[in-house]
Amino acid sequence: MVIRYLKQYQLLSIENFQQVNLEDRLKINECIEKSYLISPISKGITDEGYNFALYDDHTLFFSHLYEKYKRLCHKFFGNFHITPQNKTTCWCYRSNVNDSYDVWHNHLATSTINGVYYYQVEEDDGITFECEGKEFHHVPQQGELLIFPNDLNHKPEKATSENWRYSINMEILTEESSSTLFNNLYGLS
Repeated sequence: MVIRYLKQYQLLSIENFQQVNLEDRLKINECIEKSYLISPISKGITDEGYNFALYDDHTLFFSHLYEKYKRLCHKFFGNFHITPQNKTTCWCYRSNVNDSYDVWHNHLATSTINGVYYYQVEEDDGITFECEGKEFHHVPQQGELLIFPNDLNHKPEKATSENWRYSINMEILTEESSSTLFNNLYGLS
């Protein structure tokens, strides 16, 4: 894993966080699509935003991914305290050139530490972050994980390919504030 820290945005980039072989990718994609089909989004109801919960996890990929993410966060942030309201459900943002939503948002209401794992992306699928009036554009690699505080505004950039882009959102809700955690990153501050 290659770890980079962009201090101005309090953004951690972990390249090659989790790689997936083709055989497993086909099974995982099937889980994603099954979850999409039962989601309100597939029926045109968008009151939950543009992400859908990944409830079909018969491969256990998403539960293992979340645990790996949580362990890595403990490595970076130390012994934080997870609240009883924390949810370990992974959520998927699914987009392509014909079905894409680029809405500014943050995760203040649902997390303290936010992670986005780029499970399946094309070479120009990007994300934009905004902090103190400055924007930062990032084009993640497939398998990359971004970790950032809940108050960092961001939006996915419009997809340009007909292939599905799947990014997986993971959240940790802690008793500590995001500023406390991100101002005390071990070895990276």
